[in-house]
Amino acid sequence: MQHCFFLVFTLVANSGYSLQFKHLDVKDGLSSNHVYSIFQDHLGFMWFCTNRGLDRYDGVTIRTFKHDPADSNSLSSSDIKRVYEDADQILWIAASNGLNRFNPKAEEFTRYCFEEDENNSTWVFQIVAEGDSILWLATKNGLVRFRKENGSFRKFYWLDEKGEKMPGRSFIWSLTKLDDGFFALGSIGSDFFKFDPESLEFSELHDSLAAYD
Repeated sequence: MQHCFFLVFTLVANSGYSLQFKHLDVKDGLSSNHVYSIFQDHLGFMWFCTNRGLDRYDGVTIRTFKHDPADSNSLSSSDIKRVYEDADQILWIAASNGLNRFNPKAEEFTRYCFEEDENNSTWVFQIVAEGDSILWLATKNGLVRFRKENGSFRKFYWLDEKGEKMPGRSFIWSLTKLDDGFFALGSIGSDFFKFDPESLEFSELHDSLAAYD
């Protein structure tokens, strides 16, 4: 059985520096001991992304958000991958069934689906902003460009010589923005490649890395 737990630590000075650990797990209110990522927002809340819900920790108590099939304002899924805060301090939640926008006043969510079947949307693993209006999403089904103002989106795939998408490079695990403006992507096929948001084209990443040798 896999055991994962959170370690929230503080640095304490006496004769030197020592680490003190506080353990948080399901006994303290976490949705699950399986945690994908941790994020701290501008208000200081800690957000724990688990496979059974999204947990918000204020240092004392844990508030849990989950998917509720009967509530369209709940999360699209309880399997949460990542929380991202944009320049407007809006929280976006990457889940195994699409993207979610958090409304802190109502403590509700707006769902964004990228497939025809809203109950079977693509997994979102990573969120990266481009300017104030666009979010780029690493998903199970390609790289997605999402426009925040209207919720519209477009998918991009690495195509083979026949013009067909390559499954290994369409399942994108990770995404980060490089200093030159390109995006570096990691796929389930153990491939690393890059994407130009200006030309909207993919290319091999190692060609860029060679410039730093």
